[in-house]
Amino acid sequence: MNNKKKKFKVFLLLFFISLVFSKAQDVKIKIKEVLTIGNDPKSIIFQWVGLTTDQENSIYITDLKEYSVKKYDPDGKFIKRTGRKGQGPGEFLTPGPIQFYDGFLYIGQIQHPGIQVFDTELNYIKSIPLKQPLISFQVIGNEQIAGSMFMGNKIQLYDFKGREINAIPYIQNDDFMLNAVEFRINKENLYICFQWKDIISKLSLTGKKIWERNILKVKKVKTKKIKNFTLPQDICFKTITFDCDKNLIYVLGGHLSENASRDIYVLTQEGKWVDTITLPEPTHTIHIDSENFLLSRSEYGTLIKKFKLIFNE
Repeated sequence: MNNKKKKFKVFLLLFFISLVFSKAQDVKIKIKEVLTIGNDPKSIIFQWVGLTTDQENSIYITDLKEYSVKKYDPDGKFIKRTGRKGQGPGEFLTPGPIQFYDGFLYIGQIQHPGIQVFDTELNYIKSIPLKQPLISFQVIGNEQIAGSMFMGNKIQLYDFKGREINAIPYIQNDDFMLNAVEFRINKENLYICFQWKDIISKLSLTGKKIWERNILKVKKVKTKKIKNFTLPQDICFKTITFDCDKNLIYVLGGHLSENASRDIYVLTQEGKWVDTITLPEPTHTIHIDSENFLLSRSEYGTLIKKFKLIFNE
């Protein structure tokens, strides 16, 4: 009798696990275009690189070819721009990653160290000095910034004076040229996608691996040797983000996706695949605002496309 009860309990447990797994698999996500920004003279974009939104879903981009930051309202109306070419306060050489956090905009540069801080009216506030450029960064509270570097194996934590205060290791090897990652910290966990490896991982903030997934089924990317450096040729993943409703993970694939730079892999926080969204055009980054609208690049960076996420469960 006890054995029968145990078997029945095991059966029930497996049954409920299968239901949860099936539910994750059965979610289908469609996108519907609702807005295009940049197709009129007032809102012209030369080549946007970074994109973020504030609590009111105003849109901010960094424009690489105009050395500027631009603001649009949620309906795509151009509001303001600031910046010019230079190395002084409020000036840029290669404006790139941008993040909104707690009323301020944090803007980094491609291959140039340091982060500049602006308010939402695009007034320059201050600069945070750093010793080296960051591929990706995130303001995480308590006046701390987490950042990843091109050659490294850890997420470095800085204070607002640019001092290194801690680090989160994410891989244990010396293959530094292939360890570049994009990342997001969400609910006391670290989520990363490798640019040059078929790896998406979830870790604790101490660096303990919780799960790891291989989506593309690529064992090794092609590399090319230039002098003493071995350089990768194909990007596996470009960026990682979350929605604001279901807390699903969205990872933008790169050159090795079935639809190069158009496929977005959607996972649960337990690492289970949910669906793959395919954008109409290639992009280098994606962003989801607080109302769960997905924004991406179009026409080689001269337009912003805004899509509604439609979930069918």
